Amino acid sequence: MIADSTFLWLDATAWTALATIVAAALGLYGAFWTSFWPWVRKPTLELGFNRLSEFSEPIGDVWWLRLPVSNGAGRRSAQNVEVFLESIREEYVQHPLQIPTFLPIRLMWAHGGGPVCDRIAGGAYRLLDLGQLTFTINSGTGFVEAVMARLSEANPVVLGFTTEIVPTAQQLGLPVGSYTLGFLIASESTVDRHSITITIRNQLLEHGAGLQQYLHFQTA
Repeated sequence: MIADSTFLWLDATAWTALATIVAAALGLYGAFWTSFWPWVRKPTLELGFNRLSEFSEPIGDVWWLRLPVSNGAGRRSAQNVEVFLESIREEYVQHPLQIPTFLPIRLMWAHGGGPVCDRIAGGAYRLLDLGQLTFTINSGTGFVEAVMARLSEANPVVLGFTTEIVPTAQQLGLPVGSYTLGFLIASESTVDRHSITITIRNQLLEHGAGLQQYLHFQTA
């Protein structure tokens, strides 16, 4: 027979101990969840080089390159996002360059035209003005001049970047070759680094040709 002082085979002391354990567990759960949930939902910013051709376009003799920067679905909004070109490493070039000493430098956003994007919501993207492909042998180049340039192996295309400050002493332009570019993406709550290997192909401008004829990307 169960004593009158018990309930569900537990006496008052046991119930007190159980209540204490449950309260402690709930407190730990609350503390853990409060810190864990924001961490799970923190912004995850990515550079969408696989979609670069989708948003880029040729205007005249220049390809304008717009790079989507996306935030993961279900993530908190990223606030005050900046993208820096942080490093340039030569992988294969015919004539080694003098790597710029002013890096890192901020790149500019499309539409707003500034170096800071105010907000990228979860599951959304904004476009970065990465730069432009400028063809040094183009529709304005005379026939003899173009032939002589090709015979002398003059570089037909240069990749430039749209930066916050236009360099004066050192122009930031990459000729034909392969390079590994390092980017830093910073927001109010995150800092991430991404690397991409880019190959600028030795191709003349052909109207109607796709961007992939001139540029190739591979995750570093």
